[in-house]
Amino acid sequence: ISAIGLTPVTECGIIWGTSSDITLENASYQSVDLNSDEFSYTITGLEKATRYYVRAYAKNESGIGYSEVKYFITDWEGDAFDLSKGGTANCYIVTPYYAEYKFNASVKGNSTEPVGEIASVEVLWETPMNYNSINVGDIIDNVEIDGNEVHFTLPREPIPGNALVAVKDVNGSVLWSWHIWIVDYDPESKKVTLNNGAVIMDRNLGAISAAPGANEAIGFMYQWGRKDPFPYPEYNFTIVPSDRVYYDYYDPSVSIESTIPTPHTVYDGAEWNYDSTLWGVNKTKYDPCPRGWKVSERGIWNGMHRADNYNSDYFELDPTCSDTYVSFPVAGRSEGTDYLYGSTCDGHMWTSTRGNYARIYIYDSYIYVYDNPVDHGYGIRCMKDADTSSDGSDDFTQSDDYEW
Repeated sequence: ISAIGLTPVTECGIIWGTSSDITLENASYQSVDLNSDEFSYTITGLEKATRYYVRAYAKNESGIGYSEVKYFITDWEGDAFDLSKGGTANCYIVTPYYAEYKFNASVKGNSTEPVGEIASVEVLWETPMNYNSINVGDIIDNVEIDGNEVHFTLPREPIPGNALVAVKDVNGSVLWSWHIWIVDYDPESKKVTLNNGAVIMDRNLGAISAAPGANEAIGFMYQWGRKDPFPYPEYNFTIVPSDRVYYDYYDPSVSIESTIPTPHTVYDGAEWNYDSTLWGVNKTKYDPCPRGWKVSERGIWNGMHRADNYNSDYFELDPTCSDTYVSFPVAGRSEGTDYLYGSTCDGHMWTSTRGNYARIYIYDSYIYVYDNPVDHGYGIRCMKDADTSSDGSDDFTQSDDYEW
């Protein structure tokens, strides 16, 4: 106690809680004996991996005095959270929470096909999806391989963002890779139901915000049929290490299998577009969406139209003929290179329906569907992976209307 005022201290102690505005009225506290100008108290019974705020207080006849609020984060203790407990996928959503996590790295995507003999694991890149400066390990840290499981932790001060993690063989070649999407987001509680019953996410894959017009709502671009995300070129979001994403690698003969060891490379001139089974009505091992979700089918967008309001940063589509809109970022497109087309005027989205006009193209007041080369980079809006009928047909009719 640095100063007691005009009257003696009658009570002093420590206050703690999980809110930053802690007082005697809204938080836990413990009074202590004041035998000198200093006092202390050991707090027990705290939750693990939790941020707590703490301050001292003292009372006299004039009232209550509080110290500056400090905070600390308790240690994580216990088993790692198993992200693949309910099933494997190529993308795992992780709530920004200081803890240890793990997932099954022995199989490819949602399949049972083994990835091969794992010798090591590496974080290929990480990004906060904005321009904030970060260091390696600020998004995802302590990445290790334990048998066929990848283990990692989030820092004590978690930063929302994304990371690409790969397992390698003894020669250092990538066997398979996974997208770790670190975001305070529950897609089930924030799902959007279209007027035809299809359920979609409220944001693009990889976005850490759904706020219309926000940079953090842009998400990633994908090449059709590939599972790995790529930051949009020209936005220049912070990526560490900074040299880990490669654009404009011309190789017209590249196959989808030969892209697996290079999940951080955007291929220009790729011609695997004749394989229409890489994504589909039934979720495949190359599907980039989290468990329970898949790349949207083209037919679910039938009848969608632009809302009347126009904004240069995002589009709003009206799925219900009501006041409920689905927001899509004006993110432009890549054509396999590091140049971004239409970043101020149009939006693009892949669907899983290859060979039947796979791209949704939003421009001005129009919505089109096109079939474009697979090396183009567009966003993805995942849809709920509902059960399919016994003959494998989807629940939504694929329309032959190419302009809505």
